[in-house]
Amino acid sequence: MSDRYNKDEPSLLQQIQNKTGCLFLVIGVAMLAFVLTDLVGSGSSIFGSQANNVGTIGGEAISYEEFNGQYEQLKAQTAQNNPGFQIDEAMSKQFRDQAWNMLIEKNAIEPQYEALGLAISNSELEDLTVGENTHPQLKQSFTDPNTKQFDKQALNRFLREDIYADPAKMKSWNQFQKQFTSGLVAQKYNSLVSRSFYTTDLEARQKSKDDRQTINANVVAIPYATVKDDEITVTDSDISSYVKRFGKKYEQEASRDIEFVKINVLPSAADSASMVKWAAESKAEFASRKDDSSYLSLMNSESLYDPRYKQRSSFAPEVAEVLWSTPVGTVVGPFQRRGVYSLYKVTGTGSDTSGKTLQVAALQQSIYPSTKTDGAYYKQAGELLANLGGEKSFEEVADELRLSKRVANKVTEKDRFIPGIENTTELVRWMFNSETSEGDVSEIINLNGSYVVARLTNIREKGIPSVEDLRSEIEPLVKNEKKAEILVPKFEEALKSATSADALATALATNVVDLPAAALGSASVPGLGQDDKVSGAIFGTPVGKNSGIIEGRYGVAVVYVNNENQYSAPDLKSIKMEMNSNLAQRAAGSIRNALTNSAEVVDTRYKFYE
Repeated sequence: MSDRYNKDEPSLLQQIQNKTGCLFLVIGVAMLAFVLTDLVGSGSSIFGSQANNVGTIGGEAISYEEFNGQYEQLKAQTAQNNPGFQIDEAMSKQFRDQAWNMLIEKNAIEPQYEALGLAISNSELEDLTVGENTHPQLKQSFTDPNTKQFDKQALNRFLREDIYADPAKMKSWNQFQKQFTSGLVAQKYNSLVSRSFYTTDLEARQKSKDDRQTINANVVAIPYATVKDDEITVTDSDISSYVKRFGKKYEQEASRDIEFVKINVLPSAADSASMVKWAAESKAEFASRKDDSSYLSLMNSESLYDPRYKQRSSFAPEVAEVLWSTPVGTVVGPFQRRGVYSLYKVTGTGSDTSGKTLQVAALQQSIYPSTKTDGAYYKQAGELLANLGGEKSFEEVADELRLSKRVANKVTEKDRFIPGIENTTELVRWMFNSETSEGDVSEIINLNGSYVVARLTNIREKGIPSVEDLRSEIEPLVKNEKKAEILVPKFEEALKSATSADALATALATNVVDLPAAALGSASVPGLGQDDKVSGAIFGTPVGKNSGIIEGRYGVAVVYVNNENQYSAPDLKSIKMEMNSNLAQRAAGSIRNALTNSAEVVDTRYKFYE
């Protein structure tokens, strides 16, 4: 190509672009900064708002789309493998929990596998499928229902022919293989960790001693209860100081207290009469229909058509009594059991080794409150809400309307059950809404079958509780410390001259407690009870010595060790085997918890699901 085109003067458009390019760049950067500032300030990001997240795992946000995609995939797999299977709310919750656990596995645990280079090789996978060591899970799936034996030819045929002829089977197999290999890698990881534990001879000997050794000792003690409580003053400052020393121990999750009324919406007598009328009107049409399966679907029956022949024991006694004397094609009922009205149509008879069987189609509907009935209960909740604005207490207003007030304390944001309320999501959302303040009363909350009106009575933020919240728990502990300040000087003075347990007891005007065979972990001292500090001193003090002054849980004490009682030690080999086994089991159970905790998993799915 000639270079004359390169030597031509720039066009007018090019000149404008050259001169204004920097200006556009500056404007662009400024606009970008403005947009980013707005996004950051609103708690959003280019890829979506934080409000659309169901939690975080390892510091990474998990979007609703990612979580819900995993959840829907699990449902789809179940539907594909179990045609006609109905997924109810309880099953849906299990799927959501499983989906969340799978995301924890992917984001918090699988990276650990990758870091260690753990994987399943092709040869391993072949050995566990069509090789000599077919995995029990696959054996179960390809067991002949007649012979109850594993059919390896069927497995080979499935892998070599079926999955290539049917895309759905190929997709199903790929999904299974992914989950299968993930499970095998997890087993490798668990095995690697559990087998890394080892018990030394020294540890085994110490374990044997701890389990079998007893100590002959004397204890001289004065319980804190001998000092009267009215001699002790505990201030807020004392409690705060104590909490600062043991702060981590008293950290709490954010929680709320409420008082509430729950109004259950129940069907009325009129609603029951309507169901009886529905059954009567449906009876003749049900008897005349030929395609029972389609009819049940058309009528939204709560039970699908089941073509199987069933024994008498498959039905309630009162139903079976009528069905077993009913001709084919006849509809009987309605029967009412636990709020469900049922019509039964005998569609066939059969027999098995135990006498007569029936094929039965069942048209079933639960009784539900009518709109009128529901409105009456809603009106009652409205009256409660309207009367709560005055001087009367929540309980007084409830009593006037003959409603029972309940309370729920220390409800956390993750709680899925409050006594008396199973579906807590909407209520918990209100309780933890940033605009809900202490003393606020909720609107009428519809819990799908009941109405709730609640008042927020207390707010506890995450972290160290207030002095008032901790007073009942910590005040007795602070009192004991102050009582120890009174008792310890008495012990110190007495020990200056006392050279034995008896002499110390005499100086303190108390008694010597004899412990001829104190065992570790169960060295209960009369007058003190089970005190870990005293128990530890018994086993930590050399023979012929005393422990010095112990400020125990229930009193001040001094331990004198007389001798170590003899015991017969078992074979160290058996102890080591037992300890190794226990360590491995504990490791297997705690690995996932440890990795999950280190990933700081935050679950906020409650914002999206009931």
